Amino acid sequence: MRDKLAHMESELVQLQETSLQTNSLRESYKAIHQQLSTMKTQYEDTQTQLKELQHDRDTCRKELAILTELLREMQQERTDNKKEISSLAEKLREREVTIDSLNEQLQLPTNPNLTEPQIPTSPLATSPDLQQPPEVQTNLSLPYEHPAEQLFAPIIQHTSDIIFLMDSNGKFLDEKRLFPNHSVTKIRCATTNRALDLLSEEHLGSPSHIIIHTGTNDLRTQQERVATSLRAVINKASNTFPNTKIVMSTLLPRKDFHPKTILGINARGILI
Repeated sequence: MRDKLAHMESELVQLQETSLQTNSLRESYKAIHQQLSTMKTQYEDTQTQLKELQHDRDTCRKELAILTELLREMQQERTDNKKEISSLAEKLREREVTIDSLNEQLQLPTNPNLTEPQIPTSPLATSPDLQQPPEVQTNLSLPYEHPAEQLFAPIIQHTSDIIFLMDSNGKFLDEKRLFPNHSVTKIRCATTNRALDLLSEEHLGSPSHIIIHTGTNDLRTQQERVATSLRAVINKASNTFPNTKIVMSTLLPRKDFHPKTILGINARGILI
């Protein structure tokens, strides 16, 4: 009997331990179930966020495509504007060259040996006794062509210490600030050919300094040959004015010419 009771007590203890383990397993199951529910909720939230992100991505792609098209249109418009600005700048430069040429022509000398032609009077208003001899009348009856020199003013010889021969870029130069204690004359000189015409004592006198900045307007017609023209200007200036300090400015960059072209011309102009 005692053995049975002892055995039953042992089984009761085991049953209690099993009950405790079962309760522990139930608690673990509840915790796992709770974690599973939480993870499921998080997964659903993640799926929702993923869908929202995918929607945002599609929207951004559409906006990017629109912005890309707008950028392409703006680049095309900028290219067109550059071409138009370049064309307008070239027209303006040609206009300045024309104006400079006209201004230069106004400085050409008159020929003192040429006189204004006499306008023949009408035969009906002239007395027979005062009529010219036949050969003179024949000469006067021919149309008279005015020489080009008669349309221009005489040469003006400058007596300044410092002479500037400059193209349209010279309008930005303030010679009074550069040389406040010297007499300075600034002469418009659109091209290298005009510079060669002006480089004489008859025009410039005997200045102490001659500063030349020209050749930019020759780029369109002469291109790389401008270097030779610049060197010709330097040589004539040095030979004509051996006691004068000659300063030759290099060409300035232009948007319609590659910088290497300008640099090459400046280098060749010095080395030729």
